[in-house]
Amino acid sequence: MSVVARTAGLTKRYGRSRALDNLTFELIEGSVYGLIGPNGAGKTTALKMLLNMVAPTAGRAEVLGTDSQHLLPQQFARIGYVSEGQEMPDWMTVESLLGYLEPFYPTWDGQRARELIVQFQLPRGRRLRQLSRGMRMKAALVASLAYRPALLLLDEPFSGLD
Repeated sequence: MSVVARTAGLTKRYGRSRALDNLTFELIEGSVYGLIGPNGAGKTTALKMLLNMVAPTAGRAEVLGTDSQHLLPQQFARIGYVSEGQEMPDWMTVESLLGYLEPFYPTWDGQRARELIVQFQLPRGRRLRQLSRGMRMKAALVASLAYRPALLLLDEPFSGLD
């Protein structure tokens, strides 16, 4: 099994406050891991540094064999990410969102997307703004699972899930 993500001494400071201090780990392909800790422990910050959404103060993060600060579109197309505050175009329907996303992911599996829609009992033709918070999270999960990512990062995806 290969390493899909790793950190070494990953640290993030905001002024004098340390959001994350010296985090080191490896994620092995085909495994499931959880970051557990109280609010403010740095879980979201760690995930955002893996995705180059936040730059580390010190240390290093690597995803799919590439330093996270140098990820290319081809690598991002192999990473799934769902966050608690996932923003989506609320004027789109579930089906139009998935249709919009499909061309961005070479590994998109339309059959899998349709199966997940049925499994999650999502109304294909309903606008995202008309869905409950939990149903919106299900739509975000379908959007991230449909292309079978090599690495799936979930940041409190079950918060408010129906």
